Amino acid sequence: MIDIKKLVNEYLGFGDYIDVPFSKKLTGGKAINISKYSGLVSVIKRRSSKTIAENWSKKIYGKSLSGDEYTSHAPVMISRQTYVLETILSKINLKSKSLVDVGAGEGTFLNMLKKKYL
Repeated sequence: MIDIKKLVNEYLGFGDYIDVPFSKKLTGGKAINISKYSGLVSVIKRRSSKTIAENWSKKIYGKSLSGDEYTSHAPVMISRQTYVLETILSKINLKSKSLVDVGAGEGTFLNMLKKKYL
């Protein structure tokens, strides 16, 4: 039986985890972590959601977003999510499976998956 409390604590950085060797060299000093309980791969000491949104809005997509801020409903994001969705569905059989989208933002990707497949 899965212990939901342990999973939540892992996501928040309170569980037991190991650092992926040499990950700091590849990520500008941020360690990539693997939970000892569930195998969850994450970056526990990650940037704030505001910083991430600013980076996606200005540094990655720049003028391709219509507003000043990131939204998953922008055409450039829908195309990216469609590509990821089709790749996942071509590689993994999700029939009779449960899926958790941690850090789902606005939930657009999970909604696309539900409409397409689940």
